[in-house]
Amino acid sequence: MLPRRYNNGPSILHLFYVLTLGIFINEVKSFIPAEQYGQSSVLVGTKLYFFGGNRGFTLLSNEVFYLDVSQSFTSEIPPWVDLTSSAAIPFGSSAAAVSLSGTKDNPNIYLIGGLMNYSSVNSPKSLLHSFNTQTLKWDIPDIKGKVPKARMLMKAIVYIGGLNIGEINGIKIVDIAEIYLYDTKSDRWEVMDIYNMVNAQEYIEKNFPKDVNEVIAIDKQLEGSLDLSEYNNLTCVDIGINSRLTSLQLAHSSRITFISICATGIDNFSFLAYTPNIHAVCLPRGGDKIGSASGNAYFSKAIRESCQEKNKLQNSLEKSNRQIQTQLDQEKKKNSDNSQRIKELEQQLANVKQEILSLQSIFQQKQQTFDDQQSQIKELYDITFSNSTYNFTNLKKDIIRLKFQELAPQVRNESANLVQLISEAKNKAGNFSSIVDLILETQKQIVQNSETLKRENLSGKKEAYQTILASSLADEELQTLLNKQTEVLELETHLKSLKLM
Repeated sequence: MLPRRYNNGPSILHLFYVLTLGIFINEVKSFIPAEQYGQSSVLVGTKLYFFGGNRGFTLLSNEVFYLDVSQSFTSEIPPWVDLTSSAAIPFGSSAAAVSLSGTKDNPNIYLIGGLMNYSSVNSPKSLLHSFNTQTLKWDIPDIKGKVPKARMLMKAIVYIGGLNIGEINGIKIVDIAEIYLYDTKSDRWEVMDIYNMVNAQEYIEKNFPKDVNEVIAIDKQLEGSLDLSEYNNLTCVDIGINSRLTSLQLAHSSRITFISICATGIDNFSFLAYTPNIHAVCLPRGGDKIGSASGNAYFSKAIRESCQEKNKLQNSLEKSNRQIQTQLDQEKKKNSDNSQRIKELEQQLANVKQEILSLQSIFQQKQQTFDDQQSQIKELYDITFSNSTYNFTNLKKDIIRLKFQELAPQVRNESANLVQLISEAKNKAGNFSSIVDLILETQKQIVQNSETLKRENLSGKKEAYQTILASSLADEELQTLLNKQTEVLELETHLKSLKLM
C-alpha cells in the first residue's frame, strides 16, 4: 500500500527520512574537543567548564566549552557544549589557574597566568582575566597591589607558589616560594613568603671568614645585595637558587675561576669585569628576559665562551714563554759552539760598523737637506715679515699657535659627538650600561699602550665586553663608538703636544 498523503504534501515516509537524516547530521556535527593537555577547568553549578589547552608546544588553544554533569551520558560520547565561537579566550592559554567567584546568579571565573600566546592567537594584555558565565564576556579587572610575575602550574582559589619558567626548552624550571592572594571584591593582589628570608650580607659575614677560598651558599633563602669586595682570597663563588638575591659585588681578583648565580634575581653582571681568569659562569635561568635577548642561557654561553677563549690565549702565551726560556737554557749549555758563536758575533760587529758608516752618510745628506729647508724658511719669512728680523723660534711659536687655534674647536666638536654616542649606547645597553664604560676604558688603554703583550691581553678583554653588548648594540654601532673614541684620543694627544711646545 502506498504511503498516505495530506493536501498533496510529502508522505509520512518522506518526513521520516528527513527527520532521520537531520538527526544523523546533528550527530556528525556535534562538538568533540581536540586531543590536548594543560586545560584549565572549574565546576560552576552542574556545568564543568574547560578553558584552553596545549597541542604540543606549537599551538595553544583559546577554546571554551563545558559538560553538564547533571545529565546522564556515556563516556564514549559526552554531550560537550562549545562556546568558543561567542566566548573564546582572547589569547592562547594552557596550564593556567582558574577560580570561581561571584554570586550564584552572576558567577565569574578568574583565569590566572599559565602559558600564553602561541601561534596566531593575540598576545594577552594582563596576567589575570575574568569570564562571566551569564554574559559570556571576558574582562580585565582594574588590578591593585603587587602583580606576580608570569608563571604556570599554580593551584587556584588561593594563588600558591607556581613555576616561573621564562622559556620552555633548555631553561631550568624555578620553584617560587610565594603565596599570592587575590581579593575578587577589591581587585587587589597581596603576597606573602612561604620561607623566612635571610639577609644575604649578614649570613655570609656570619658563616664565612674573609680569608676563605670559597663562598658556597646554595638555596639559603638569601635576599638583598651581597658585597664580597673584602674577600680577597676567593677562587669559587656559588650562591645559586636564592631568588631574592638582587646584586653581587666583587673586588678585582685573578684567583676567582668559578661563579654561579643561577636562579637568583641578579641581572647586572658588571662584576665579571673584575675576574680576568674566570673559567665558568652560571647565570640566572628561568627569570625575566634580559635586554632583548631570548633567554639568559645565551648570555651564560656567550660569556663562558669568551672567558674560555681569553684563557686559551693566555695559556698559549705562557706556553710560548716556557718554550723560549727552554731554548735559552739549551743555548747556554752549548759550550762546544762558543767559538763559532764568537765568529758570528765578530761578523755582526763588522756589519754594524758598516751600517754606522752608511748612517753617517745618510745623516750628512739629511743635514744638507735641512740646511736647504732652513734657507727656504728664511726666505719665506723675509717675504712675509719684511719689517722684522728673522727669528726661527718666534716663527715656530706663531705656527704652533695657529695650529692650536685651528685644532682646539675640532677637538671640542668631536668630543661632543663622542659624548652623544656614549649616551645613546648606554640607553640601548640598559642593564649593561656599565659595560659600555668598561669597554671604552679598555679601548683607551689599548690606544695608549705600545707593548704588544699588554695590547693582546687588553684586546681579549675588549672582545669579552663586545660579546656581552652584542645583544643590545649592533657591531657597526659599537665599532663606530670605538673609532670615534680613538679619533678623539689622538686629537687630544696632538693638542696636548702643541700646548706643551
